[in-house]
Amino acid sequence: MSLCEVCHENPARFVCSNCGAKVCPNCFVPSGWLCKNCYKAEVAEEPEALPLKYFFLPFALFIIAFALIFAGFALMTLSSPENCTSVVVVPPFFVATSEPWLALLLVVAFLLAMLVLVLVLTRIAEGFTKRS
Repeated sequence: MSLCEVCHENPARFVCSNCGAKVCPNCFVPSGWLCKNCYKAEVAEEPEALPLKYFFLPFALFIIAFALIFAGFALMTLSSPENCTSVVVVPPFFVATSEPWLALLLVVAFLLAMLVLVLVLTRIAEGFTKRS
């Protein structure tokens, strides 16, 4: 029986699936069927997780898109005939009102809230960008 090609001490019982080295049970990683050297090289090659700053733009665009859809629905609702007494706004917010100015006020309040949210998220993303 040949000796382990990694530690050169124990008898070899396994063969590395990457480099073909004969290795002992102490120098063998069964989860990947690799020797210790190949396993360390494979772990070192794994990419790091993306920083949070890369997730900010898609999230901010989603919030902006949601606000624009909300505004579009609200404008369609407000453009309905004058005799319509109820206004239904985009889910998850359902609002019924007999006063069109109140519906407009709610739309403006929502849009301002979205603007504030985007500004706050921008500040947070700038903080992450400076750190990384």
